[in-house]
Amino acid sequence: MLQGQPELVIPSTFRAGRGTASRDSAKLTEYASVLCGLPMMLLKNPFLGLMKRLRFANKFLLVTACFALPMFFTSASLLIELWQRIEAIQQQQNAALQMVEMSNMAQEMENLRDLKLLEFLLLDSGYLSKVKAQRNIINTRLNAFSDHFNLTPFQSTLLASLKQETGEDTVSPGMEAIPMKLAFENAHRSLEALYELQSSVLVQSGLLSGQRQDIFGIVNLANEELQAITKRIAEVRISGAFYLRVGYVDASGVELLDQQYRDLEQTISALRSVLANLSVTYPEFSDLLVVEHFIEPLLLVKNALDTDLMQAMTLTQKSTEFEVFQKNNIDAVYELQRHLFERVLAHLQQVLESQLIYFGGVIAGLTLLLCVFMLMFLAFYRSVNSALKSLRLFASEVAQGRYETSVDLNTQDELNELAVAMEQMRSQLKTREDKLYALSTTDALTGVYNRQYFDQAVSKEIERARRQATTVALLFLDADHFKQINDTLGHLAGDAVLSELGNVLKGSIYRATDMVARYGGEEFAILLPNTNLKGAVTFAERIRETIEKHSILFEDEIITITVSIGVAAIRPDRDTLVRDLIAQADEAVYQAKMTGRNRCCTLTQTSTTLEVKESAP
Repeated sequence: MLQGQPELVIPSTFRAGRGTASRDSAKLTEYASVLCGLPMMLLKNPFLGLMKRLRFANKFLLVTACFALPMFFTSASLLIELWQRIEAIQQQQNAALQMVEMSNMAQEMENLRDLKLLEFLLLDSGYLSKVKAQRNIINTRLNAFSDHFNLTPFQSTLLASLKQETGEDTVSPGMEAIPMKLAFENAHRSLEALYELQSSVLVQSGLLSGQRQDIFGIVNLANEELQAITKRIAEVRISGAFYLRVGYVDASGVELLDQQYRDLEQTISALRSVLANLSVTYPEFSDLLVVEHFIEPLLLVKNALDTDLMQAMTLTQKSTEFEVFQKNNIDAVYELQRHLFERVLAHLQQVLESQLIYFGGVIAGLTLLLCVFMLMFLAFYRSVNSALKSLRLFASEVAQGRYETSVDLNTQDELNELAVAMEQMRSQLKTREDKLYALSTTDALTGVYNRQYFDQAVSKEIERARRQATTVALLFLDADHFKQINDTLGHLAGDAVLSELGNVLKGSIYRATDMVARYGGEEFAILLPNTNLKGAVTFAERIRETIEKHSILFEDEIITITVSIGVAAIRPDRDTLVRDLIAQADEAVYQAKMTGRNRCCTLTQTSTTLEVKESAP
């Protein structure tokens, strides 16, 4: 244990033993609080000791370092984070450029797939030269793509697989009699390999991983939705060209064409819904998300499928013309895809420019903040150091008895307030003492004196009257039927009545020596020095009438109340006690209650009996 450190006391609840789950939870909570407070307990005294041993300048340097170092590391972390954001946007721009290039590549691969399928289905060797020429175009694009862009090892593997798929000549080796739909799916594998590469690029850059919610839907439309559209059109292109070339549609072909027609209708309906949602979510892209532009190629394909194949009595449409027409529709979709990615690229450029401006602003702001911090450090140090010197000289002058010396710090901070407080200390203490005295002698509800102060005042007044051979009078007032008010209107109403009674009684006395106090509950006392019994009765009667005529408004209820008053007056001698006066007044108020309330009663001393005198309305 370090010298001067408080002893760490392990609570008794940590002792071994059996207990319920709630006790175990309480133990864990107590143990956690001890562990959290342990570093503070261990470091508190060493740090306080260090600060006590250091001069002000060294303290200031230490505190400044505690603020400056976290500020430096926080600023560095912020700049690194902002730069990483900028790099991420640049990577996303690079990914958008790759998608534009891969869109051109996919368009060429669509044509290669269809040529290979037609050669396979029609057994027409005339397509072989076209397939070879198309493959050369694609290989050139693939090589240029790998040379121009930096790919991850996984993406390089996907690109190699794509080259292998593209180089295959046979659609379905050993299965020349397979259905057309299965043949199409086999030939479509090369495009699926390209789609996988596209998805990898988008996800790795963050465009499809949720990092960019501002363009996520647009990227998803350009990538997945349009891929599905081109596939639908390509299926119609292949089946239509095939059946137009052979000149008839068999039963399986009718079923296939009917399914393709329904698929086109579903795709159109789904695409309308997607575009409507995207227009609401991304209003800045609404000029690009025109439904007609996306739906038109599908409508043309559906109409051609219906007119040239499904509704035609005889297949007169030339297959080459049908094939070229559908290829143009596929090209239109890819053109839309490239427009989307180019728009995404433009959006990312705007975001990048704003981030660069923000990054520059942060650097400028941090530089300015550093300069301001240094200036404030120097100004604060000089200001406090100068004020401390002035206060030290002032304290030295006062300690030597030279009270005429004053101090003027010429500042508006706490040190100047300290200097002013030295001059104001006496008056402030006096003010606070007066306030405490008032709180200790006043009843909080009614604002009149309380019982404790009343007892002291009566004792002093009787002693004074005994010395001066004068008469002192005492009135006891008790509110009539007060319990009924509490029971019918509630205690808040009762409080309001007592408070108003206090105000009326305070307003009824005119002499500075008279005193009103709340004796207890609904009972009040009025002390009247230098007042005989007749004067006290007159005074009591005036108060009774005033209260009887007074009305109290409480929550839309008008409350009237009367009081019973007991009056007593004595000229004290050396045997007179305080309780004698109080007993007479108390007995008088009791008689007032018993004889009908709302009246004043007095007690006069005879030789053998007490006589009750009443004053009633």
